Amino acid sequence: MAGIDKIIARIKKDSEQKAEEILAGAKAEIDEILSDAKKEAEKRKKWLVQKGEREALQEKQRIISDARLKARKLEWRVKEELIAQVMNDAKQRIRKVKEGGFQGKDYSVILCGLIKEAAMSAGGGDLEVLLSEDEGKYVSQCDLDEIAEEVGKTCIVLSDGTLTGLGGVIIKTKDGRIEVNNTFEKRIERHSSTLRAEIVKVLWGE
Repeated sequence: MAGIDKIIARIKKDSEQKAEEILAGAKAEIDEILSDAKKEAEKRKKWLVQKGEREALQEKQRIISDARLKARKLEWRVKEELIAQVMNDAKQRIRKVKEGGFQGKDYSVILCGLIKEAAMSAGGGDLEVLLSEDEGKYVSQCDLDEIAEEVGKTCIVLSDGTLTGLGGVIIKTKDGRIEVNNTFEKRIERHSSTLRAEIVKVLWGE
Protein backbone atom coordinates (compact mmCIF):
# COMPACT_ATOMS: atom_id res chain seq x y z
CA MET A 1 0.00 0.00 0.00
CA ALA A 2 2.90 2.25 0.87
CA GLY A 3 4.36 1.57 -2.58
CA ILE A 4 1.17 2.72 -4.28
CA ASP A 5 1.11 5.91 -2.25
CA LYS A 6 4.69 6.62 -3.34
CA ILE A 7 3.77 6.02 -6.97
CA ILE A 8 0.75 8.34 -6.69
CA ALA A 9 2.85 10.97 -4.94
CA ARG A 10 5.49 10.72 -7.71
CA ILE A 11 2.86 11.03 -10.44
CA LYS A 12 1.34 14.01 -8.66
CA LYS A 13 4.75 15.61 -8.33
CA ASP A 14 5.57 14.98 -12.00
CA SER A 15 2.15 16.30 -13.02
CA GLU A 16 2.61 19.46 -10.99
CA GLN A 17 6.09 19.96 -12.44
CA LYS A 18 4.76 19.41 -15.94
CA ALA A 19 1.89 21.80 -15.31
CA GLU A 20 4.35 24.41 -14.05
CA GLU A 21 6.50 23.93 -17.13
CA ILE A 22 3.43 24.29 -19.39
CA LEU A 23 2.28 27.37 -17.48
CA ALA A 24 5.75 28.87 -17.64
CA GLY A 25 5.91 28.23 -21.38
CA ALA A 26 2.44 29.63 -21.86
CA LYS A 27 3.31 32.71 -19.81
CA ALA A 28 6.41 33.31 -21.90
CA GLU A 29 4.37 32.95 -25.08
CA ILE A 30 1.68 35.24 -23.67
CA ASP A 31 4.31 37.81 -22.69
CA GLU A 32 5.79 37.65 -26.21
CA ILE A 33 2.33 38.05 -27.78
CA LEU A 34 1.56 41.00 -25.51
CA SER A 35 4.94 42.57 -26.27
CA ASP A 36 4.42 42.18 -30.02
CA ALA A 37 0.91 43.54 -29.67
CA LYS A 38 2.19 46.58 -27.78
CA LYS A 39 4.84 47.19 -30.45
CA GLU A 40 2.25 46.82 -33.23
CA ALA A 41 -0.15 49.09 -31.36
CA GLU A 42 2.59 51.71 -30.98
CA LYS A 43 3.47 51.47 -34.67
CA ARG A 44 -0.22 51.74 -35.54
CA LYS A 45 -0.64 54.72 -33.25
CA LYS A 46 2.37 56.45 -34.81
CA TRP A 47 1.05 55.70 -38.32
CA LEU A 48 -2.39 57.03 -37.42
CA VAL A 49 -0.86 60.20 -35.98
CA GLN A 50 1.23 60.70 -39.12
CA LYS A 51 -1.79 59.93 -41.29
CA GLY A 52 -3.85 62.38 -39.28
CA GLU A 53 -1.18 65.03 -39.67
CA ARG A 54 -1.01 64.40 -43.42
CA GLU A 55 -4.77 64.51 -43.75
CA ALA A 56 -4.93 67.65 -41.62
CA LEU A 57 -2.27 69.28 -43.79
CA GLN A 58 -4.08 68.22 -46.97
CA GLU A 59 -7.34 69.57 -45.60
CA LYS A 60 -5.64 72.85 -44.68
CA GLN A 61 -4.15 73.13 -48.16
CA ARG A 62 -7.52 72.32 -49.73
CA ILE A 63 -9.25 75.01 -47.67
CA ILE A 64 -6.58 77.58 -48.59
CA SER A 65 -6.76 76.57 -52.26
CA ASP A 66 -10.57 76.84 -52.27
CA ALA A 67 -10.38 80.23 -50.57
CA ARG A 68 -7.85 81.51 -53.11
CA LEU A 69 -10.01 80.24 -55.98
CA LYS A 70 -13.09 81.94 -54.54
CA ALA A 71 -11.10 85.14 -54.04
CA ARG A 72 -9.87 85.06 -57.66
CA LYS A 73 -13.41 84.44 -58.93
CA LEU A 74 -14.75 87.29 -56.80
CA GLU A 75 -11.97 89.61 -57.98
CA TRP A 76 -12.63 88.64 -61.61
CA ARG A 77 -16.39 89.21 -61.22
CA VAL A 78 -15.88 92.60 -59.58
CA LYS A 79 -13.45 93.65 -62.31
CA GLU A 80 -15.81 92.50 -65.04
CA GLU A 81 -18.68 94.42 -63.43
CA LEU A 82 -16.57 97.57 -63.19
CA ILE A 83 -15.36 97.22 -66.79
CA ALA A 84 -18.95 96.71 -67.97
CA GLN A 85 -20.00 99.77 -65.98
CA VAL A 86 -17.25 101.90 -67.53
CA MET A 87 -18.13 100.63 -71.02
CA ASN A 88 -21.80 101.42 -70.38
CA ASP A 89 -20.89 104.90 -69.14
CA ALA A 90 -18.88 105.39 -72.32
CA LYS A 91 -21.95 104.48 -74.40
CA GLN A 92 -24.06 106.94 -72.43
CA ARG A 93 -21.50 109.67 -73.13
CA ILE A 94 -21.69 108.90 -76.84
CA ARG A 95 -25.37 109.81 -76.71
CA LYS A 96 -24.42 113.15 -75.15
CA VAL A 97 -21.94 113.81 -77.97
CA LYS A 98 -24.90 114.29 -80.32
CA GLU A 99 -26.04 117.22 -78.19
CA GLY A 100 -22.79 118.90 -77.28
CA GLY A 101 -20.15 117.54 -79.65
CA PHE A 102 -16.76 116.25 -78.55
CA GLN A 103 -13.46 118.05 -78.03
CA GLY A 104 -14.74 121.15 -79.79
CA LYS A 105 -16.20 119.28 -82.77
CA ASP A 106 -19.91 119.35 -83.58
CA TYR A 107 -21.59 116.00 -84.03
CA SER A 108 -22.12 116.73 -87.73
CA VAL A 109 -18.35 116.95 -88.18
CA ILE A 110 -17.85 113.68 -86.28
CA LEU A 111 -20.53 111.91 -88.32
CA CYS A 112 -19.11 113.15 -91.63
CA GLY A 113 -15.72 111.82 -90.48
CA LEU A 114 -17.25 108.38 -89.87
CA ILE A 115 -18.91 108.46 -93.30
CA LYS A 116 -15.67 109.44 -95.00
CA GLU A 117 -13.72 106.70 -93.21
CA ALA A 118 -16.28 104.05 -94.16
CA ALA A 119 -16.52 105.28 -97.76
CA MET A 120 -12.75 104.95 -98.19
CA SER A 121 -12.96 101.35 -96.96
CA ALA A 122 -15.87 100.44 -99.23
CA GLY A 123 -13.90 100.54 -102.45
CA GLY A 124 -15.35 101.65 -105.83
CA GLY A 125 -18.91 102.22 -106.98
CA ASP A 126 -21.82 104.34 -105.84
CA LEU A 127 -22.54 104.22 -102.10
CA GLU A 128 -25.52 104.47 -99.81
CA VAL A 129 -25.34 105.82 -96.26
CA LEU A 130 -27.49 104.37 -93.48
CA LEU A 131 -27.95 106.58 -90.41
CA SER A 132 -30.10 106.48 -87.31
CA GLU A 133 -33.47 108.11 -87.75
CA ASP A 134 -32.50 111.09 -85.58
CA GLU A 135 -29.12 111.62 -87.28
CA GLY A 136 -30.27 112.59 -90.76
CA LYS A 137 -30.44 116.21 -89.61
CA TYR A 138 -26.67 116.25 -89.00
CA VAL A 139 -25.72 115.38 -92.59
CA SER A 140 -26.88 117.01 -95.81
CA GLN A 141 -26.57 115.83 -99.39
CA CYS A 142 -24.10 118.66 -99.86
CA ASP A 143 -21.92 117.10 -97.15
CA LEU A 144 -22.13 113.73 -98.89
CA ASP A 145 -21.18 115.29 -102.24
CA GLU A 146 -18.11 116.86 -100.66
CA ILE A 147 -17.12 113.53 -99.10
CA ALA A 148 -17.64 111.74 -102.45
CA GLU A 149 -15.32 114.22 -104.12
CA GLU A 150 -12.70 113.83 -101.39
CA VAL A 151 -12.62 110.02 -101.54
CA GLY A 152 -13.06 109.77 -105.33
CA LYS A 153 -16.60 108.39 -105.41
CA THR A 154 -19.10 109.10 -108.14
CA CYS A 155 -22.08 109.29 -105.82
CA ILE A 156 -22.88 108.97 -102.12
CA VAL A 157 -26.52 109.27 -101.07
CA LEU A 158 -28.61 108.72 -97.97
CA SER A 159 -30.41 105.37 -97.87
CA ASP A 160 -34.12 105.07 -97.20
CA GLY A 161 -33.30 102.58 -94.44
CA THR A 162 -32.39 103.61 -90.90
CA LEU A 163 -30.26 102.22 -88.09
CA THR A 164 -31.01 101.62 -84.44
CA GLY A 165 -28.56 101.95 -81.60
CA LEU A 166 -26.08 104.55 -80.42
CA GLY A 167 -25.42 106.05 -83.81
CA GLY A 168 -22.70 106.11 -86.40
CA VAL A 169 -22.96 104.93 -89.96
CA ILE A 170 -23.15 101.92 -92.26
CA ILE A 171 -21.97 102.35 -95.83
CA LYS A 172 -23.15 99.99 -98.59
CA THR A 173 -22.47 99.74 -102.28
CA LYS A 174 -25.58 100.14 -104.40
CA ASP A 175 -25.51 96.45 -105.32
CA GLY A 176 -25.25 95.52 -101.62
CA ARG A 177 -22.13 93.39 -102.14
CA ILE A 178 -19.96 95.49 -99.85
CA GLU A 179 -20.91 96.84 -96.44
CA VAL A 180 -18.77 98.77 -93.98
CA ASN A 181 -20.14 99.04 -90.46
CA ASN A 182 -18.83 102.16 -88.75
CA THR A 183 -21.47 102.43 -86.02
CA PHE A 184 -20.37 103.28 -82.50
CA GLU A 185 -21.31 99.80 -81.27
CA LYS A 186 -19.15 98.19 -83.94
CA ARG A 187 -16.24 100.54 -83.28
CA ILE A 188 -16.41 99.72 -79.56
CA GLU A 189 -16.52 96.00 -80.43
CA ARG A 190 -13.52 96.30 -82.78
CA HIS A 191 -11.49 98.12 -80.16
CA SER A 192 -12.84 96.24 -77.13
CA SER A 193 -9.50 94.59 -76.30
CA THR A 194 -7.68 97.91 -76.34
CA LEU A 195 -10.46 99.62 -74.41
CA ARG A 196 -10.48 96.86 -71.77
CA ALA A 197 -6.71 97.12 -71.42
CA GLU A 198 -6.94 100.89 -70.95
CA ILE A 199 -9.75 100.55 -68.41
CA VAL A 200 -7.80 97.92 -66.43
CA LYS A 201 -4.71 100.13 -66.54
CA VAL A 202 -6.61 103.17 -65.25
CA LEU A 203 -8.55 101.31 -62.56
CA TRP A 204 -5.91 98.92 -61.27
CA GLY A 205 -2.63 100.05 -62.81
CA GLU A 206 -2.12 96.65 -64.42
